[in-house]
Amino acid sequence: MENAGRARGERHAHAFHACTHPGQVRPRNQDFAFADAVPGFPQWTLLVVADGVGGQARGEWASQLATETLVHSVSTTFEPDDPMATLVRGLAAANEAVFAGGGDDAASRPATTLVCAIASESHAWWANVGDSRIYLVRDGTAKQLSADHSWVAEQVRAGRMTDAEAAASSRRNVITRSIGFEPAVAADTGDVALRPGDSLVLCSDGVHGVVPAAVFLDIASRGSPMGIAEGLVAAANEAGAPDNATAVACCWGPAVVLHREQPAAHRERRNRRRSVALGLVAVAAVAGAALLLRAIA
Repeated sequence: MENAGRARGERHAHAFHACTHPGQVRPRNQDFAFADAVPGFPQWTLLVVADGVGGQARGEWASQLATETLVHSVSTTFEPDDPMATLVRGLAAANEAVFAGGGDDAASRPATTLVCAIASESHAWWANVGDSRIYLVRDGTAKQLSADHSWVAEQVRAGRMTDAEAAASSRRNVITRSIGFEPAVAADTGDVALRPGDSLVLCSDGVHGVVPAAVFLDIASRGSPMGIAEGLVAAANEAGAPDNATAVACCWGPAVVLHREQPAAHRERRNRRRSVALGLVAVAAVAGAALLLRAIA
């Protein structure tokens, strides 16, 4: 799923873009992404990345259902005075929906990661279950806001494993918390004040686990939501993309500077229309000049 657009407040605008790709190895894309304004609240934006758990049945079903349930919940229960409560309700609804449809076999129960954020013109509230991530990109740095719910991440936080050992571990893809695997799940939550020039980047492990940190920061610092989201997915593919790759980017800037991001196909159609229009104007001008010369003669 891909989407692009903008939301405006009184002082600043934020633009967003989502991009997902199956990668170079997996036969199906079990990731799902969403980025759009909250219905009825155009100055608020909802961002979501979900990654169906590999090795479990119907991962693509789980990620899509979780995302769509969350979006529906946020759309129908949104509280501008308490965005965090809105997100927590949405995550609970997503977990209940996936768990209810997952069947009775716990060993093969569908599940998914889910990281999401609700953003206004100057603040964002986020929640996370699993090892998909949300980053704040500011002043040449990319700070991970979420904490991975994975076996290796827990070992690193406990001091029993180094980052390098975690990256090389055969258990690096084992997650310890997910949407849909159990009747209820606890999400990590947080919020962050935003200012012009900031970006939020949400991505699946098919991006952050493959794209080197320096390359990630270089792409994420470019400032264009489309450039960031599509650039990160392209970088994952260039690195071999052993997993599905998904990224969502949202960028803040002065309202007079930040414009709507448009997919390449739309831009190409627009440019073709513009070229045709200019061509017709040129033809009309030549014809008018010829008639004028004929009249003078």
